[in-house]
Amino acid sequence: MPVKTKKRPVILSKTEWNFIRMIVPSVLLTAARNGLLTHKHLSSKKTLVKQLYEHTKKPGLFKEAKKFVGFHTEFIALSVESWKKRKKELGVVLLAISIEQTVNCYYRLLLGTSNLDDAEITAAIRNLSLDAKLGWFLKLCSGEDFPIRLKKKLRMISEIRNSIVHYKAQGSPMDENTGSHDAIEKQIKALGRLNIQKFFQEIEWKLFEITQRTNKDFRLMVKAVTKLKKWSILGFQEEP
Repeated sequence: MPVKTKKRPVILSKTEWNFIRMIVPSVLLTAARNGLLTHKHLSSKKTLVKQLYEHTKKPGLFKEAKKFVGFHTEFIALSVESWKKRKKELGVVLLAISIEQTVNCYYRLLLGTSNLDDAEITAAIRNLSLDAKLGWFLKLCSGEDFPIRLKKKLRMISEIRNSIVHYKAQGSPMDENTGSHDAIEKQIKALGRLNIQKFFQEIEWKLFEITQRTNKDFRLMVKAVTKLKKWSILGFQEEP
């Protein structure tokens, strides 16, 4: 009788593991969208890890997964740092960029369950204003409303960002504060005490909740990542 030999375990370098951990939610989501990840793969640690590793070897899957990964993490950190250093104009611009990236990433997911193809989804994301994406269009796509409090604050941030990016360089008389720079300072002051990290997390969490209720592939990805946390795989840990 032939002797059974154990399969050699897959050993990845630390760099490879860190990369996989960073992109793994997007890889799992893309796998779910393509029917390569199903509920049966969540039945055991061995099955899920095997499926995950097989997906990491598919260049096409990684390429598709990248579109769900934004740069907002680094931008938010820089925004918080700038705000604390009283470079508030830079902090607001970086916050506005981070929010728009995040909204667009979630819209890619929300519209992924529609009959629109990738080019049509891109056109919708490009052509719609942020106000529309968190207003009538969100209700059309998900049947849900975005919190008025967050939307109001976000509109103020967006207006400041536009004032800075499209700076008009308008001056004012010596005894008046009516120039372009004065107007931006007034807008920032109107924001009041702003906790950038908390505000961003509130927006992201609301989008996360809406997407989870709307997109079955996203729900499956969340379940898979929850399993990884439970089993402490790839550096994911249960929340304290």
